Amino acid sequence: MERELFVILIEVLDALPRARYRPPKARYTDRDIILVWLWAVLHDRPIDWACTRRNWPWHDRTRPLPSGATMSRRLRTVSFALLVVSLFAAVRVRCEDGSCTLIIDGKPMTVSGNSADRDVGFGRACGVMGKGYKLHAITDLAGNMWVFEVAPLRVSEQAMARTLIERLGDRPGTTLLADANYDANVLYDMAGQRGMQLIAARRYKKAKGLGHHRHSPHRLVALDIQQRDPKILEPRRRIEGHFGTMGNVIGGLAPLPNAVRGLPRVKRWVTAKLLIDALHRLRRTRLQAA
Repeated sequence: MERELFVILIEVLDALPRARYRPPKARYTDRDIILVWLWAVLHDRPIDWACTRRNWPWHDRTRPLPSGATMSRRLRTVSFALLVVSLFAAVRVRCEDGSCTLIIDGKPMTVSGNSADRDVGFGRACGVMGKGYKLHAITDLAGNMWVFEVAPLRVSEQAMARTLIERLGDRPGTTLLADANYDANVLYDMAGQRGMQLIAARRYKKAKGLGHHRHSPHRLVALDIQQRDPKILEPRRRIEGHFGTMGNVIGGLAPLPNAVRGLPRVKRWVTAKLLIDALHRLRRTRLQAA
């Protein structure tokens, strides 16, 4: 399976001109760096593990490998970050119905309670209190990641939703589905300013009216849509299925290893896991089309 994913990865990388970029006086291209990076994360190993020749298949042991110091330096470069963005776009699959529906939600990633990680946060994790980080993401119905961010668990989903909606940009005609945690006027206004209609479940479902506070006109539209179509939020549960699939595929987003601590390292780890999940999705799509 790992080899199948790498064949797809190499095929996609070879079609990206940006992958061949080599910084001045550097020996390795960004393509070389991303292959070593994903090989380590695919096997849930530290980066240094993938820098050792014996940890590669025998037919790949002639590949020149960068050192751990080189990897640490190159993973923080702008050119590498731009290549990752291009790679996410290249492995995106098409939605079955071609709809413009997006979903926003968060996935907690808890760590041990006695962790000494200074960046880790304490907050709600699926109805209970936990310690760790949370992946905040906007996906489409097919599971493609459009924008995402990792933050300590103490950061609220509404605060991160502002960042994600702003990063998503203008998307006229798009419907953004969410659970009750995102039922806030400020989020309705932010989405509306970018041409999107946010539809979130009501936070207080038993409330008889709307009260006397100001309500965003986009929230009033969403409430009217839900009243006319009670099943409008049913596709929102797909993102929970996508999050579940991430942890079940080979090399997927399992609990954070002990070596992955500190917000920058966690962000890089989760980014790699999301790329691996996208490669699995692209592979499944190709098999279904064959």
